[in-house]
Amino acid sequence: MPPDPTDYRILAHLQAHGRASARAVAEIVNLSPRATLARIRALEKHGHLRGYHAVLDRALLGAHVAVFAEVALKDQRPEAVRLFERHAAACPEVLACHLVSGRFDYLLRFCCRDLAHY
Repeated sequence: MPPDPTDYRILAHLQAHGRASARAVAEIVNLSPRATLARIRALEKHGHLRGYHAVLDRALLGAHVAVFAEVALKDQRPEAVRLFERHAAACPEVLACHLVSGRFDYLLRFCCRDLAHY
């Protein structure tokens, strides 16, 4: 069942405030806490809401430099692509790895202590 406008408001609030209680979300969407919790559980069950995440302050954690890198692969065979993606996923400094089209194949987002660390 696709989400309705109230579900989208619930999702938007939880995206910004993942630790919000059902009662707090209920106040935002003008439903009872029980009805809101039922909707949240349905959104989770149907895969619309797949998890809750912490947003880290990387600067306070010592990672002050954000870097974007364009990567062009010389070898486009599936084995080479899988190997590259495994290495990117294993690198803790890589925050995101996007497959793109154009002059390069991937756009990676790194977060590092400094440029030397990058």
